[in-house]
Amino acid sequence: MPVVTGTAVGGARSGLASSAAARSGTAVPSERSSRFSFRRAAYSGVADFLRPVTWSVVTTTDGELWMIGGIWPIEPGATVYIGGGGPDTRIESAQTPVPQGAVKRLRFGADMAPGSGQSFAYTLFKNGVATSCNFTVTGATRKGGSDVEVTCNDGDELCVRVVVSAGAQRANHSGSLQFAPAV
Repeated sequence: MPVVTGTAVGGARSGLASSAAARSGTAVPSERSSRFSFRRAAYSGVADFLRPVTWSVVTTTDGELWMIGGIWPIEPGATVYIGGGGPDTRIESAQTPVPQGAVKRLRFGADMAPGSGQSFAYTLFKNGVATSCNFTVTGATRKGGSDVEVTCNDGDELCVRVVVSAGAQRANHSGSLQFAPAV
């Protein structure tokens, strides 16, 4: 399976020269494995968030992209937006531009279930607005997904909002997004 882009490692988005290419969708195809590692300088709401965040971008044989990865510790009661540069409490900082195409699938989960009467809610945002591509994980369930297709124009910006209920378990969240570029 071919893999897309090179490697970028560094600090917050502003400190990554090569992450701008990854965020703008101008990555160059190659036949080697790729990982984007980002380290945030600060993150309100998660004391131990100074851990690397990794996304891998994989191209399938039919040209669709899977953006896979990340391990994002998110505290109970937090609302976090996850984009190409990792999570942020502000949607403006998390939105990631994409080329024309469509999101086909969204999958997310956590290493711990939220617990009885608690939830993890995941919603795909496009240009700052919630889409119908969303799902909620409750109780003893740890993962879920949505197959609602969301079409995108060139330059539209995407991110995933994660809302953790106040009484939920503290958990490490990870996910994937399947994106089919227009032909």
